[in-house]
Amino acid sequence: MKLNPFLLFEGNCAARRRAGSGPFLDPVGYITAMSCPTVTLCVGVHSGGDVLTSTDPTFGASAWTVTTGVDGSGLDAVTCPSATFCIAVDSRGGIVTSTDPTGGAVEWTFTNTDGNKHLFAVSCATTTFCVATDDHGDVVTTKEPTGGAAKWKIDQVDPGRWLVAVSCPSSKLCVAADNHYGVVVGSI
Repeated sequence: MKLNPFLLFEGNCAARRRAGSGPFLDPVGYITAMSCPTVTLCVGVHSGGDVLTSTDPTFGASAWTVTTGVDGSGLDAVTCPSATFCIAVDSRGGIVTSTDPTGGAVEWTFTNTDGNKHLFAVSCATTTFCVATDDHGDVVTTKEPTGGAAKWKIDQVDPGRWLVAVSCPSSKLCVAADNHYGVVVGSI
């Protein structure tokens, strides 16, 4: 029996339902992160720098579009604080932003914000406040995420550690986790 690799979890994670039939969403590489700002928009990122989008995420693999050529490096995390703004981070200090995530590659803009450092995670409390974290213990923050590299500020907060996750429920609180079981709490 061949199972469809695209599964939909309903209710609890123990109850799985096939979400349609069809090909793999991504036969080469792997999907690294997913963000769904609404029930009618989900945006995923891929280890090869591609973006996956769907306006009907429960319909199955055929309802997803893979947009290639968004980033030349592997994308590791994505967050969409609204249906009209998404940001993803890559493994070489870059970010890609879009105000039309389903609009294809031309709607995604690349900016190098952190040299060649590996950006692991990103969180945006709003469309005008975002925080990314890297493999040197830095937080990279902005109040204007589409404003180019000059609008991003780098602060080292956890030297010698990889900040592998971050969550900012508001612009007053961000919590990051490092690769040594440490938690960094901050506010801007």
